[in-house]
Amino acid sequence: MNSYQLLLFAVETIDKTLQMTEKSYYRCTLCISSKIISVKEITDILGFEPTRAYEKGTLMSPRNPKSRIRQESSWYLDIELATEASFDDHIKQIISVIEKHLSQFGTLVKVCDLEIYCSFFAGEDNGQFFLNSSLLKRLTIIPIDITVALYPPTSNSEE
Repeated sequence: MNSYQLLLFAVETIDKTLQMTEKSYYRCTLCISSKIISVKEITDILGFEPTRAYEKGTLMSPRNPKSRIRQESSWYLDIELATEASFDDHIKQIISVIEKHLSQFGTLVKVCDLEIYCSFFAGEDNGQFFLNSSLLKRLTIIPIDITVALYPPTSNSEE
């Protein structure tokens, strides 16, 4: 085995080891969409800026003039927590934002759809998440949907 092959073998071994010990982690985003009001109006009602936003009537892919047109305005607030933060921690952060601005969200629910979108990247650990009952109760303060997209662990092994 030459030095290049040895180095390649070491890198592959380290990569497989990291994948096997990888822990699950989460990403959550508060999503507000509306066919009626604009991103600016949503921002004005809430009083704070989104992480990112897309206006109704704009191209889905600005670099492709033939791409589809957005049918609704979309306002997103990403929750930035450490990768080891629990699913509960992410949801608590979103609920805290909603509770802090409850009257503004009360206005928005009349003309917008609200959703908590979570990505669950399963690692080699137990690959589960948990929401306690008090947290679930806090979620009922306004009509909001929760979507959890599941991403299983990846394997680079050759079969």
